[in-house]
Amino acid sequence: ILPVVRWSELQFVLADADINCIIGEDCVLPCSFRPPGPVVIHWYKQQIPVHSYYYSKDQFGLQNKHFSGRTSLFNAQIPHGNASLLLKRVKMQDKGRYKCYTSTRKGNQEIFVSLGVRAPIQSMIMEVTKETFTCSTHNTYPAPQVSWSTDPPSAEGALYNSTITTVDNKGLF
Repeated sequence: ILPVVRWSELQFVLADADINCIIGEDCVLPCSFRPPGPVVIHWYKQQIPVHSYYYSKDQFGLQNKHFSGRTSLFNAQIPHGNASLLLKRVKMQDKGRYKCYTSTRKGNQEIFVSLGVRAPIQSMIMEVTKETFTCSTHNTYPAPQVSWSTDPPSAEGALYNSTITTVDNKGLF
């Protein structure tokens, strides 16, 4: 059973925050509330429990295994109204919409954070043969956009342009 503080029926709903994170790095999903007093904090991705805090400590009993060992709050800052979530070692599957629910004597609030995940191009390989130029890269997200041009410009239809995009089991291009 998860406790919910109901000293007031006042509820605040704020606009989504958009956060973009890089795969493999740590990322902060911002959330704040009006202190002081006891607080209940629940983070969800859709309906999936990501992190909970109540009775003045982290509660991991209902946390989804996908997030196990990868989440924390800034506990020393909670009394000052900081309910932000630190998501460690971001994965492709972490992208999506998160809800931060807080409940205090001053009311309940829900803050939504849309997490985008990307993997920037780390390296690019160019191969040139007699009549072919090939450009390739790996482990990127979103899919890279490729365009070719010549200087001086070639006649319309003089060049054959082909792009092949593949996705690995991690969702990377």
